[in-house]
Amino acid sequence: MSGRYQPTFAGRFNLTGAEYNDAPFPDVLGRVSYADERLVTHFDAQHGAGPPLMTVDARLPLNLALTGVKGDRVLAEPVSIDVVGDSLPVDLIPDILPVLGYADDAAVLAAALRLVASHIRPEHHEAARQALARGLGE
Repeated sequence: MSGRYQPTFAGRFNLTGAEYNDAPFPDVLGRVSYADERLVTHFDAQHGAGPPLMTVDARLPLNLALTGVKGDRVLAEPVSIDVVGDSLPVDLIPDILPVLGYADDAAVLAAALRLVASHIRPEHHEAARQALARGLGE
């Protein structure tokens, strides 16, 4: 970590061989960095040496200044979270077919986004802000 007032840091981590309720948990490999009021993360969840089951990239606008913080630590700027998952071993319709090949992918993605978005309420946003504030020692 560096920076007297505006910290910067970068690191990597691995979580391997974990279990949750006696069930094996995928290995998680990740990177995290912070600079210029941006927390940037990349996580891969995978079983063994195979391709990732899920990849998550996020860019979060946060003020992690060590002193002189006025206002919210969660900045009023866009949050970006990209999740790519592969739960089916084969595509329903091969992507080599023009237009139709991507229609099943788009339909699944649209359904997933609608499902997630329909469950996020203002109280969830507030609870996340409060949890983040507690975690940052405010």
